[in-house]
Amino acid sequence: MIPEDEFEALMTGDPLVRFARIERLARARRKEALVEEHGNTDDIDYDYTSIVLATAEACGVDELLFFNPPAYDDKESWKQYAEFRALAQRVSDRLLIGQLHGHSDDFYSVAFDGPTKVKLRHHLEKMRSIIDESDESPEKKHVLYTRIAELSEEIDKDRTRFEHVTALTIQLAQTTGVVAEKLEPVVRIIQSIFGKSKAQENQRATLPAPRKRKQIEGPKKSNRPRSFERDLDDEIPF
Repeated sequence: MIPEDEFEALMTGDPLVRFARIERLARARRKEALVEEHGNTDDIDYDYTSIVLATAEACGVDELLFFNPPAYDDKESWKQYAEFRALAQRVSDRLLIGQLHGHSDDFYSVAFDGPTKVKLRHHLEKMRSIIDESDESPEKKHVLYTRIAELSEEIDKDRTRFEHVTALTIQLAQTTGVVAEKLEPVVRIIQSIFGKSKAQENQRATLPAPRKRKQIEGPKKSNRPRSFERDLDDEIPF
């Protein structure tokens, strides 16, 4: 999908920017391949995913490494690949914009107030209940529980990094059947809370600082003696 000489040209500079550039190129080449193959996506999606995962691992973009490509005969593989592409694109765009504009670590995280943390914990607990009642294998349940626990622990911090909600979303993309249908709306609510909270945070950051009200100064203290003190001094002969 991407010739070796193009890889060499792109694999320079900051690792995060390298990942973003290669992901964008792989996405563009995927579109070109779809036209040539008349919409046959199986091999094309696998190639795109393989390149992006390998680049993510090389560049330290760990939040995408939870994805395991579906089996070739999986009838819902298109859905899992679509979810992965959407997440990879968001990560790519975020990293590129953040690096180009020199954002701090706060750009990749958000601070929640107390009531919002309570809401998020409620939805995470709801996800645990859905998984408990599902027919998923113990191994799959364990992976989902782990992602939920990681996000829950991150929410307890002063700032919550986006990579943990991304990891949970990717894991959900690999889950199928009834449990996936029940979990998906809850995850969308969590994503919405993250998005709205970050938008509000950005909005507050752009507001001008409040003007300091000019305080009215009181009367200046004079070192000159008051008139009655001067009169007394004049009357006292010693």
